Amino acid sequence: GERSLDGLAYAVILVCGASLAARRHRPVIVLAVVTGALSVWLARDYAGGPVFATLWIALFTLGATAPRRVAVAAGAAALGVLFVVGQVAGTSPALVVHGLLIGWAAVAALLGDVVRGHREKLATLAERARDLQETREQETLRRLAEERLSIARDLHDTVAHSMATINVQAG
Repeated sequence: GERSLDGLAYAVILVCGASLAARRHRPVIVLAVVTGALSVWLARDYAGGPVFATLWIALFTLGATAPRRVAVAAGAAALGVLFVVGQVAGTSPALVVHGLLIGWAAVAALLGDVVRGHREKLATLAERARDLQETREQETLRRLAEERLSIARDLHDTVAHSMATINVQAG
């Protein structure tokens, strides 16, 4: 009983796919565009398909780039909109399918959050390594300066002793 694909369906697919090009720069806007396009998809009762993967990709990117609170709120809003549109249009799948879609969406957002956490951890480790390198370089420069000072003192003592000896012998 689902509607076959027509020009509007292909336009929705194009909008969903093309919007993903900006997902790293504007993840919330991309999620909103994908949610709007998928709302049209659900309202028109097109056959389900891989077009819903764009929602998961948008949620993953949002989880990977935005703070956790923003990602959860935006993801819940997107899923809420899709649920309401499906219920109002009467094209909503069974409750089990909704649970599955929500589960996949949550997994996508959580994986994005894990990736963001991993990136932050790597950035922290890189900063620590950079700080350690700077500390090592400063320690090396300090030791070199101390060694030069020690050599200068020894040289000064040697020259002073030689001058004193010369002075005693000359006297």
